[in-house]
Amino acid sequence: MPGEGLLSLPSRPLLRGFFKRITDLMESFQEGYLRAVCASAGCVIARPEIDEGIDVSVTHRADSHLATDRVARLEIQLKRTGRPPASPR
Repeated sequence: MPGEGLLSLPSRPLLRGFFKRITDLMESFQEGYLRAVCASAGCVIARPEIDEGIDVSVTHRADSHLATDRVARLEIQLKRTGRPPASPR
């Protein structure tokens, strides 16, 4: 018979992780993207231990920076938005 032995496709789309963890997954993707951009620019990224509204701190050290310690600093608060997928039935 044609198609014998082939796996059938599920009737519902597959979700990665738990349905209620979608915002956690979005945050993880966002931070990974930021880390890749910072690494390509030669920056160092750090995550503060205590959450005071700053999610990541980015620093870059170079002689061309005018600060006395030659370090440029940027504190970033990450935001994530999106529409969660329809709940499985």
